[in-house]
Amino acid sequence: MSKLLQKYQVPENCIAVNSPKLNPLVSMSIPDKFVQRDANLAKLQARLGVALAATSVCLNTLLGVKSFDKSIIESLNDSLKIMSDIHFNQSQVRRSLIRSNISESLRSTLDGIALDDFLFGADLDEKVKASKSLEKVSKDLSLTKPKAVVHGSKNFRNPLVSNRWNRAQGAVRTPNTGGQKKFTPNQSSNKRKPWLQPRKQ
Repeated sequence: MSKLLQKYQVPENCIAVNSPKLNPLVSMSIPDKFVQRDANLAKLQARLGVALAATSVCLNTLLGVKSFDKSIIESLNDSLKIMSDIHFNQSQVRRSLIRSNISESLRSTLDGIALDDFLFGADLDEKVKASKSLEKVSKDLSLTKPKAVVHGSKNFRNPLVSNRWNRAQGAVRTPNTGGQKKFTPNQSSNKRKPWLQPRKQ
């Protein structure tokens, strides 16, 4: 397979069919397993680029022939369009898989960079630096401060639930010298009701 892939070289004026390289900055920012996954997808995309180059050679050869069936050129041209679309979508899939493992604050920056020899553009480093600088300046100019979030105590008990529990236990309120209301067990609730006492024989 390696000899077959080397047989058809991508023309210099068709570098778009080459497999875009992963940006070094991105490669250092994601785990190795994702870098390896992208490398495997890039190899498949590179083979598709060679298929595009081979089909282009065939098409150019037919264009030099005086008499031939024009439907052959139409079919070859359609094949090139389909393979070119697959090649472009493969780049978008690679970008999407990488994007999901990048900091959320930089995703919009990556989305705005066009494809070239690199998956996220050759000027990615400058774009990231500019985005970080803009983010810092916007924070310095902002007058609003984030509101503090107060978390309730885990020992907090809903008074409605507490009251229902006390009533279920037969508790009654008794005055307290400290000014607070306390609940004490209702002793009368534990006494047997007269109509529940056994009858004398």
